Amino acid sequence: MSIMKLPYGNQSVQLSLPSGMKSTPIVYEGAAFYDGTDPAAIYAAEQEILLAAMHKPVGTPPLHDMYRAGQQVVILVSDGTRLAPSCRFLPLLIASLETRGMHASDLTIVVALGSHRRHTQGELQALVGRAVYEKYEVVNHSSRWEDCKLLGWTSRGTPVALNSRVVEADLVIATGGIEPHRMAGMSGGIKALFPGCAAAASITHNHHLGMEATEKPGDIRNPVHADMLEVLRFQPVHFLLNVIVDHERRILAAVAGDCMQAHAYGCQLVKKLFFTKVETQHDLVLVSAGGSPKDVHLYQALKAFQNAADFTRPGGSIVCVAECPEHYGNGHFQQLIQSSATVADMDQRVRTMYQLGAHKAITLHKLVQRFALYLYSAMPPSLVEACEIIPIVQLADLEALIHDMWASRYLDPTFSSAWMPFGSITYSSGLT
Repeated sequence: MSIMKLPYGNQSVQLSLPSGMKSTPIVYEGAAFYDGTDPAAIYAAEQEILLAAMHKPVGTPPLHDMYRAGQQVVILVSDGTRLAPSCRFLPLLIASLETRGMHASDLTIVVALGSHRRHTQGELQALVGRAVYEKYEVVNHSSRWEDCKLLGWTSRGTPVALNSRVVEADLVIATGGIEPHRMAGMSGGIKALFPGCAAAASITHNHHLGMEATEKPGDIRNPVHADMLEVLRFQPVHFLLNVIVDHERRILAAVAGDCMQAHAYGCQLVKKLFFTKVETQHDLVLVSAGGSPKDVHLYQALKAFQNAADFTRPGGSIVCVAECPEHYGNGHFQQLIQSSATVADMDQRVRTMYQLGAHKAITLHKLVQRFALYLYSAMPPSLVEACEIIPIVQLADLEALIHDMWASRYLDPTFSSAWMPFGSITYSSGLT
């Protein structure tokens, strides 16, 4: 009998597989980058990676040469649902500005929430680090129209309404992490500014452009990303620092400089780290969203189901382990689920009247049409069942499910299973 460990929230769960059952591990290429490395050595390596990127930026001078004393500076950071470890690179960015005379009152750190929920003061402190939080102003972005300033419209008709504090700043610095993204192709880059600091109406119009687009994680050649880039005509990002991190938020690489040029370079690095070939499609895939923050709610955890789908044969089973302490995680998504008779009904309603957040219903419908979906989580079973996903409440029930699936197929030589410990950041590069 073999033991499998899967991340779950801030801990992990251990599963005992039936005797004789083999399960193929599926992990992204960069998962083992720091295996066996001493924590002190990891920290030193991260500092070297960050400093190298900042000292030799792509397409711009170093940040300290761009700053002029007295300028009002805004640094955009990712929210808590992202892996980017802002608290580890913010001190370096700030130090480079302080050497040129920046005072604490000159800097505002804006959490680029997009349409995500506001963070508590405790969450803000954890996000940026205690020392930074106590010295500088750290604020949540507000996507309310009245808190943003309309600058114009893109060629696709998206209103460019951005956070007023950002628009009024003299120097805008964007940070974040780059990883594959199913709507924009890649995260990072422009996304800290737009949708990160945009009005809800602006985000909704932009994301609607992806309704009929073919999902190609890792490929930024799509209407959603192209529309985002047009925002730079109205509001520049003066300096970009993006990191590429593993499932434990350890920094594998960093890029800095021009928003478009540095991001494009980072995207090439990401393509080498987060994709893996599909050797075969499996009857059963056990997937973890990767633990917190990737499994903070179902809205985020659906990414793990999507990625696992590429490794699962049509008609097969996907069993996901995701804590989801915040349940659905999005008000529009929740309202749609709780007011619809079926997932198919949800899909049709979104296509008829698009709402930001509720678009996840289309993702869910595609999945339930092709696979049997199971979820082991902290969500009440009724909330899971409303999504046409089979809830698993106890760990013993999860093991029993796997044993039953194996018992029904163990004489079948074609039966195969796989497990994905970091499902939200493990992507298929296609069948071999």
